[in-house]
Amino acid sequence: MGVPVCTIALIVYPLLIALAALTLRRSGTRNIFFLITVLASMGLMLNLVYIYNEFAYIQAVCVFCIVCTFLIAANMILGVRGYFQSTE
Repeated sequence: MGVPVCTIALIVYPLLIALAALTLRRSGTRNIFFLITVLASMGLMLNLVYIYNEFAYIQAVCVFCIVCTFLIAANMILGVRGYFQSTE
């Protein structure tokens, strides 16, 4: 495709954050928040591997990757918060 992975993530993760924020207002959404939290956790682990590889092997920092890491962490925090606030 020729599109960097972080560019795709800069589009996808804000949409997931918006979905999590909108879902906070609905009842019975505990499973959705669980799924959001699991997906965000996996994305955060993968992104941390990318950042480690940047530092360890090419001694460079991708600004998009750092921004994506913060977006993924915000998504995970919203997911955990929503999970504990929601009722089944």
